[in-house]
Amino acid sequence: MTFKVVIPSRYNSTRLAGKPLIEIAGLPMVIHVARKARLSGADEVVVATDDERIFNCVEEFGFRSILTDPNHFSGTDRINEVLHQTGWDDETPSRYNSTRLAGKPLIEIAGLPMVIHVARKARLSGADEVVVATDDERIFNCVEEFGFRSILTDPNHFSGTDRINEVLHQTGWDDETIIVNLQGDEPLMDPLLINQVANGMRELGVEYATAASAFRNLDDFVSPNNVKVVLGVDDYALYFSRSMIPYDKSRAEDSLGQGAFQHIGIYGYTAKFLKLFCSLPKSNLENIEGLEQLRAIENHHKIKVFRYEGSHSIGVDTQEDLEKIKKILGSD
Repeated sequence: MTFKVVIPSRYNSTRLAGKPLIEIAGLPMVIHVARKARLSGADEVVVATDDERIFNCVEEFGFRSILTDPNHFSGTDRINEVLHQTGWDDETPSRYNSTRLAGKPLIEIAGLPMVIHVARKARLSGADEVVVATDDERIFNCVEEFGFRSILTDPNHFSGTDRINEVLHQTGWDDETIIVNLQGDEPLMDPLLINQVANGMRELGVEYATAASAFRNLDDFVSPNNVKVVLGVDDYALYFSRSMIPYDKSRAEDSLGQGAFQHIGIYGYTAKFLKLFCSLPKSNLENIEGLEQLRAIENHHKIKVFRYEGSHSIGVDTQEDLEKIKKILGSD
């Protein structure tokens, strides 16, 4: 059984217009509430609102928001709409349905489904095997039709890491196998980066790794949608955050030349470490930041960060992202 928190939020209040966005101690009121909900240990936190200003604010701070009918009489009615939009009350898999882009993995870009673009990039990396783990038969069938291997997994997994852990148990890969976890919505992922992570792990004997690239502009550094990572002298992660770290106390823009790195959503683990990681309970810092990798740091496990010199690829979270990637890949 999963535990989800839904926060109904309206812009117009009888006494305080725009109440959810009123700033308190540097944060909008609704974000304070969402953070408290995350600290409760909920599997998912959703802000249900009828206002795009609240929706955009919530998404910018890394929480999930859903736009609902402005004519609802109560917060309970609003939550009921969320229930129907998310499919929590039926068998439609959550990995197929995205908050903003339904059926995202199968959206066609330049003549190919998005998930196939990602699988092809993985194959170009030189991987011994490419597997797409999904809880949806439509994705499974599509992947198999294009000649890749797909494995159906439990639809109740909280994260992609848990899904990969199930694949590990289904396949019986040995403990020394290096597994690279790619996001299925990043069709621009560089095969050289995948190779860099996998080969780097093999050469250094690393159990857990990820990647990062230097921030190139202040806007990207400021955005809570972009995760920052601070590195030690040996390029092991000291901390990950949505906040601006490291932060130059004199001028924020000066941080860009002083070790401000943007985390890239690619992870590598040995099969042995993945089993260990998934056996650990969700940690306090993980709940606060909404960043799974902090579970490792909080439990004294090191994360090697490989520096990537190429352009940071963008994932597909919105229709705007989709249009950008279609232009890059030559889709009409």
